[in-house]
Amino acid sequence: MNVLWAIIWFFVLILGAWPIGGFCAGWYVCCLPFEVCIDGIKGLNELLFKGVKLPYEVAVRLKDGKEGW
Repeated sequence: MNVLWAIIWFFVLILGAWPIGGFCAGWYVCCLPFEVCIDGIKGLNELLFKGVKLPYEVAVRLKDGKEGW
């Protein structure tokens, strides 16, 4: 069963996590300097950072063959 979940996580990584991570990384780099000046952007930057870490989280689940999110 772990092999099946590893295959599923592989497709999630390729089709979802990497594109989302790349999109969030670009916006994170652009928005991060403005966090010093604009207090309200901190929440957005935290959300974008979670998106940047998404490929890592999916890869850990792929390696372990964990089921579910």
